[in-house]
Amino acid sequence: MKTDDGEWLQKGEAKSLTAEEQDQITSITVVPSDFGASACILLKNGHTTFIPLSKDAAYGIGETINVENLKIIILTKDGRDVFRAL
Repeated sequence: MKTDDGEWLQKGEAKSLTAEEQDQITSITVVPSDFGASACILLKNGHTTFIPLSKDAAYGIGETINVENLKIIILTKDGRDVFRAL
């Protein structure tokens, strides 16, 4: 998928986390970041990962996201893919 106008395009459908992925997560909280709001995902192994929220996400800073409700989308532009939480 390619775009000539420099816009990011969604690649495929929004994906829910698998049961195995959900089992690895302790909590998800929305935090401010350099990319706007991000999902701060605390994993059971003690690691933390961040996924920027999509502009279409309905969560605000400080909110907790139920792991069963988190969806991931892939955006693509000029052959580059990025993940966003929705």
